[in-house]
Amino acid sequence: MVNGDFARLTRKHGIKISAGFPCTVEDIGLAVGEKVGHSSIKSLARMNSAVVIFLDQVEKVNRVIETGITVSEMFVRVQPLRSADAPCNQSGSIQRPCPS
Repeated sequence: MVNGDFARLTRKHGIKISAGFPCTVEDIGLAVGEKVGHSSIKSLARMNSAVVIFLDQVEKVNRVIETGITVSEMFVRVQPLRSADAPCNQSGSIQRPCPS
């Protein structure tokens, strides 16, 4: 992958995985690669106690979030790197004009 390809990645392309047991970044990367194809992983790194992975397509991100992964025979939940905005007029929503 050349540097220009990284420029098109957004937070929508990212997932965050926090396993509740000791495992390596490689273990998590292999588990995600089994779900979406190893060549789909564009970047992965440990950040604090989680592993952050960027994939090449948002559809693959959604697939991994929906299905989760298995690492060392343990199910691990996958979270999106981006957070969805709360709908307008709900508690905690960001004050801005509602889309038409």
